[in-house]
Amino acid sequence: MIPTTLTGSTTVLDPEDADKPLDIGNGLIAATLGLTGQIQSISSMHSSLGYMVLSKDPPFSDQDRFDTDVIRSHRTALSDPTGPGMGLNWGLVWRTTSVELLGRAVPRLHLTADGVEAVVTTWAPMLEDVSGLIQTWELSCADHTVRPHTARWDGVGTLSRPNLTQLTEGGVLPPLDTTTTMDTEDGNIVITASEIPGVVMVAIDVEGIPQANHESIGVAVPDVGTVRLVVRVTIAETHHQSRATLDALAPDSLSTTVGFWEDRTTTAVSAVGEDRSGPLIPLVARAVTYGLGCSTVPVGGTRAVLTDHRILPLTWTRDAYWTCTALAETGVDPSGALVRGHLAWLFKTAERPDGHWARSYLPTGTVKDPAYQLDQQCYPLLEVIDHLDRTEDEGPLRRYASQISEVVDNLMGRRHPSGLLPTEETPADDPLDLPFHLSSNLLVAHTLSRLMVAADVIGWPSSELSAASTAILNGVDTHLVVEVGGQLCWGYATNLETTRWYHDANDVPTVLAPKWGLDVPRDLWRATLETAFSPANPAGYAAGKYGGLGSVHTPGAWPLGDAQEVMFAALEGDKDRAHTVFARLAATSSWDGSLPECRDPHTGAVRSRHWFTWPNCLLLLALRLLQDPRGGHW
Repeated sequence: MIPTTLTGSTTVLDPEDADKPLDIGNGLIAATLGLTGQIQSISSMHSSLGYMVLSKDPPFSDQDRFDTDVIRSHRTALSDPTGPGMGLNWGLVWRTTSVELLGRAVPRLHLTADGVEAVVTTWAPMLEDVSGLIQTWELSCADHTVRPHTARWDGVGTLSRPNLTQLTEGGVLPPLDTTTTMDTEDGNIVITASEIPGVVMVAIDVEGIPQANHESIGVAVPDVGTVRLVVRVTIAETHHQSRATLDALAPDSLSTTVGFWEDRTTTAVSAVGEDRSGPLIPLVARAVTYGLGCSTVPVGGTRAVLTDHRILPLTWTRDAYWTCTALAETGVDPSGALVRGHLAWLFKTAERPDGHWARSYLPTGTVKDPAYQLDQQCYPLLEVIDHLDRTEDEGPLRRYASQISEVVDNLMGRRHPSGLLPTEETPADDPLDLPFHLSSNLLVAHTLSRLMVAADVIGWPSSELSAASTAILNGVDTHLVVEVGGQLCWGYATNLETTRWYHDANDVPTVLAPKWGLDVPRDLWRATLETAFSPANPAGYAAGKYGGLGSVHTPGAWPLGDAQEVMFAALEGDKDRAHTVFARLAATSSWDGSLPECRDPHTGAVRSRHWFTWPNCLLLLALRLLQDPRGGHW
């Protein structure tokens, strides 16, 4: 559903459309906000746990970690915008009359109850090293009658490590005692947990006067004008850090924060050519505000990129590559600072058991799921070369030359005589019984070709890189071509004897093969994709009013598949097709512009994961490609 109106850089939302909480972040802290101002979660990086969160989320039992129905139910419960949260309790039943996103990012709620009106604004200040949140309440009387009211801080929540409910669990983490207690100190609320080295602090001011008694905060709402309360919340690993951050939180930082997001989102909108009233602006803005604000976290001097902050604050090299690339290609990361920080995380921080990247990681760089996915070995290498092309900065290439060479050694050592390379899992994290996977091999061929410009630096002759790339494409021609509906298409995967037909929303490299300049038959590529985006792909295509390409990982229509179809339309010069896809994306995005993992193809309702970083970012790149099919440094 598209927002009601767009006014300059302010997006006005209809609370009747609310289908998930709102999200706030500044790259250090991420939070979710309910429909009446309750803070449903507040989270941050943690140097040993990976990530920590204070929330009222229901606990999740380890015995249910392999029950997908229980997992999906748990995830869905988190998406309730009226669900339990923490914050000021006025003893009133608030009704939300309207919602604004200032700078397309900062939530401002307009509430009313019993003759009292409240404007609630919540933001994470764009201040260096400040992992905190500010919420202001401005109360006034609708009927000009003075009213005394009492508020109190309501809710302790649980300070813990995230539940990490994965549909393909790759390794259960050891349990922790998360018994959480709340005390007061110097007029501030202090929240701690038994085995979680972390501290949340809350300070409340009324008209600039600190409130020491958080059980009873007396407020006189005047007959004319407003009374203003300021709530400051911090989360850090130590008492000292949390207190120092609390003191640094400045309520006058709102205009700077709104200006920051206004600048970044406007830059992205301009880069993809959407006019100011375009229906996809909220989706473009979401890629920026969520990608930068909630999906990146500092790890020492490096930066991890998360798949989301709420369900799986883990990192995959694949998701992170598309997020970083989208923000870099649209000018949102003009200096390349995010990419440099992420490259440092990839090559210095992330563990590489047996010389390769694992399926997924905690933000600390510790392996969460050790499974081997072929495609994820390529994205870090591409990110280095993309950065070189985009900025002419040779620093990362030379700095990580030995690691890049090791990864190439690993890839070359996995080559089969057919020219193809095997993988354990698909890019959807699912096990694969046919080891030679099409899109992963196309990606390897592209990566080796791109590395030729760095052959001297990484110590691999360009002739060998070129030969290996060509051998892969020859292997695809020999072993991965099948007949589907009377025409030849690429197969999905093979064991060299059996080849399966299928195409998945996660198989982005397949659609990009011509854009990358791979020497592949255009007719074969076209037939593969036309078939993929149709009922002739029954395992992957979901038919319906809001249907589209999906995945057996979670049946339904996936926005990642929509982004692929826009890319296909861009490369075929078919803008009508692209606009058909735009219409269903605009109609089925969440009220804040976010795209889920999967939607119901008939109703458009979210079927899986209200929080997922890279669908919006991949759409951003698809829009960029539509504007210039030959442009970009990726």
